[in-house]
Amino acid sequence: MPEGECLANEQTAADFVAYTAELAGLPSGEARRRASESLFLVGLEEERFRYLGDFSTGMRQRVKLAQAIVHDPALVLLDEPASGLDPDGRDQMLDLITRLGEFGINVIVSSHVLTDIERTCDWVVMLDAGSLVRSGPLEGGGNLATVTVEVLEKADTVATSLIERGFEVTASGPRLIVTGPEGDTERAIVYEVARTDAGLVRLIRGAASLEEEFLIRKTATP
Repeated sequence: MPEGECLANEQTAADFVAYTAELAGLPSGEARRRASESLFLVGLEEERFRYLGDFSTGMRQRVKLAQAIVHDPALVLLDEPASGLDPDGRDQMLDLITRLGEFGINVIVSSHVLTDIERTCDWVVMLDAGSLVRSGPLEGGGNLATVTVEVLEKADTVATSLIERGFEVTASGPRLIVTGPEGDTERAIVYEVARTDAGLVRLIRGAASLEEEFLIRKTATP
């Protein structure tokens, strides 16, 4: 599902999605049937015979999603799928993306809107200028826990101690993001803060948001 314009305005939604299904190798009759099913799934069953040139931005985004899944792929790549949508349209698109997993379709979403990622994904890979910032499950995914901690002082000492114990630590001033085994991470942090007399300011399960985590990791000390 590309971010840019890719729709043929002179075609109906049904014709366009059926055409993309045929490009994926489906016979003509099957392509027509699957096009109707895909457009129904994305909420365009009533508009499927309208010309794409008459569609709103939200409807065009739905058509792009329909053509991406019409051939029942194992994996779909969605580039900024909620781009240009109003709040209601964004909610509906993100709900549709979440539902794809119910049909056995794996989804990779590319987006700079991190709240969309938090809502739809269970694993995140953050990149900044080509460099990897973070790769791992979102809160509740896998058997890892991520904890944001802020100390009064000696943040580097606490970070070093936790790294030596096998935890992944990113430091930015007095704030640390610590990732480790579920159930062990908080206990280890509290122990090391107390042992080094660093002074605990706050300890939060997970980062407050992906946006905050991105900014912390981006400005972190090496």
